[in-house]
Amino acid sequence: MTSLRNLVQNTYSLIQWRSDPADFRYLGCRLPNPSSSVFCDIRFDSSRQNALFQFNISIALKCDKQIDHLYARVDPKQVSHLQILDLDDSDVTQLGVTTFIAQARNCASHQDVIGLQFLLTQPVTIVGPRGTTDILPKTRAAGQVLDSLRSLSLATNLTVYLPKTEALSEHVHELCTSANSGLIESTPKENDMRTLFGGSGGVDIGVLLTPLAAGSARELTENPPAYDGPSSMPGASASHKRPSNEGVTPPKPQRRRHMTRTTEERLSSLEFELAALRNQVDTQEAARSPTEDASVADRLDHFEEELRSLRSSTERIEAIVQQREGVESSFMWRANERLEEVHEIEAVIDERIEDAILQCKNEFRDWVAENVWEAVVEQLPDAIQEWLDENFEDTIESATREHIRGHVREAMRNMSFRLDSPEET
Repeated sequence: MTSLRNLVQNTYSLIQWRSDPADFRYLGCRLPNPSSSVFCDIRFDSSRQNALFQFNISIALKCDKQIDHLYARVDPKQVSHLQILDLDDSDVTQLGVTTFIAQARNCASHQDVIGLQFLLTQPVTIVGPRGTTDILPKTRAAGQVLDSLRSLSLATNLTVYLPKTEALSEHVHELCTSANSGLIESTPKENDMRTLFGGSGGVDIGVLLTPLAAGSARELTENPPAYDGPSSMPGASASHKRPSNEGVTPPKPQRRRHMTRTTEERLSSLEFELAALRNQVDTQEAARSPTEDASVADRLDHFEEELRSLRSSTERIEAIVQQREGVESSFMWRANERLEEVHEIEAVIDERIEDAILQCKNEFRDWVAENVWEAVVEQLPDAIQEWLDENFEDTIESATREHIRGHVREAMRNMSFRLDSPEET
């Protein structure tokens, strides 16, 4: 009976997937930024047809817990097809292999690399710590990784590049056969999220990785709003003055954004095809059938209509984006003005509190001088005389007696000394 095997364990890897028909994305091996890394675990039990596909993704998040990574998991039951990828299959595959070889320590050529392509019926599951209610990146690099995870959480076609180890090479064909036969299932113990994050447990956070949330988090991380400290009002003490914001003008409306690469590529493609069709019409021989003319004309009309529609949609979207940016800029300006007013009011309040405290001190000092000191001066002579009357005579008498006793004792000591001394001869 075959036991559970670690085909790869905490192994440096690169994940590649298609985010849209015209674009591939990568995670790991210093992509999308130099601090990005992904470590893969693949375990397989051929006797029970159980497996685990798990990825450890490094990321810095803003949260109370000290979390420096998230997990991405592929449910074995959702694998509809698993195959070993031909590394010379396409330019995209060769790019992934080249990127992986450049970063992996034990891979010198494509012969040291194995690519596993997953086709899934359900997207990848992104797992975070139990109790997670919000996902915010701590740095710009973390924002880029978070955006990649958002895209990965929607992927159903991905490729994983791994070093070709002995265990993986020996059992990968059996793993692919089991997955393609629909026999492979989750390993109950290994796939239990309660064991993740040091035993504190994990939870699916895919619902938190919505495009809006990811975009907002990325914008806040990459483009924090500018802020100049407000100045204090006239008369405020130097200790409460704040940096001046004088002379600041409202931000100018931002220029219209350029079209995305995907939109530009599509427009360029349509324009190219349209030019080719027009050239075909101009250079085509006169002896062509009416059917061919109608077909070409229909295609031209279709492309022209699609091109106009696409440009119109793009302009509307850009207008909406520009309007939103204008509203955001206006809101931030008003918010900064209100914040400046609050700081000015705080400075005035602090100064007035200090003035009030100083005034109270002066008034108290004057009251003491006027009332307490006069009372002391008036009553002190009588108090001294009363004390002298009560204590002076007793004190003088006691001191005199002690002085006399001292002289008597001294005289007796001298007399005793003379009596004890021998007589002079």
